[in-house]
Amino acid sequence: MTFKNPPGHFQIMKKRVFGKHVTFILNGADNPEAARAFSEAFSRSPWAKKSHAFLIGMLDDCDHLGILKSLSPHLGRVVVTPAAQAQQGPASQARNIYSLADDISGIRPDADVEVQSDLNAALCSVSRARDVVVVTGSSQLVKAVLKKGVLK
Repeated sequence: MTFKNPPGHFQIMKKRVFGKHVTFILNGADNPEAARAFSEAFSRSPWAKKSHAFLIGMLDDCDHLGILKSLSPHLGRVVVTPAAQAQQGPASQARNIYSLADDISGIRPDADVEVQSDLNAALCSVSRARDVVVVTGSSQLVKAVLKKGVLK
């Protein structure tokens, strides 16, 4: 019997970026429990041992500190971008990317944190010199990545 994860739940995609193959893991964990489950699964995966970075975006109504604390063991290199890029709703729905970057730095002072307001720029930045990129923090961010066709 084969089990398949639904789109955006530990979804694996591969793409050639800057002349090298990069594995993208899409995971729309938007609550601390889902982030904790993802973090534990990622820790046991072969990708955790590779050079990896996180692309994170969250909506305002989530427990962002709980999510970040759950992901913190893996947050060495992080690019923060707005989660609601695919929506036409008010910008206030997306967690302020600068506040989110500050929160990450507060939880992981040793983390290399960058802010990118444009999704394409964020994906390019997070992919440089990395074997694995995790897109997480919001199902809206995962949907934006898939909708734009960035990984096709």
